[in-house]
Amino acid sequence: MADVHRFIGLAGIAVAAVALAWSVIIVAARREAGRPYLVGLAVVVIVAVAAAVGGLILLLTGAGPADPLHIVYGAIAVLAIPAGIAVAAGRTPRRQSIVLLVAVLVELGVTVRLLQTG
Repeated sequence: MADVHRFIGLAGIAVAAVALAWSVIIVAARREAGRPYLVGLAVVVIVAVAAAVGGLILLLTGAGPADPLHIVYGAIAVLAIPAGIAVAAGRTPRRQSIVLLVAVLVELGVTVRLLQTG
């Protein structure tokens, strides 16, 4: 199970990196984030949740993380993009794109840190 958890974490880095590139393009082009982009963000969140579920299974079976901060980072990874969406709601499309870019940047940074804290 630990190998599966690690693989999902690596997949999380990959999808977050793609989402970050997409976010940068949207902001640089001054375009509005459309439905395909939001679906992409949903994929990033789904992968983060899948990794968190795997981590909870490992924790419940006695295989805790090497660093207790891993749990904190995991919670941030699951909540970063939903929090960004909540903050972006009601703002201009330009500001929404910038807020989501920051949320995805946080997501990617925390996901990389998760693999480091194992």
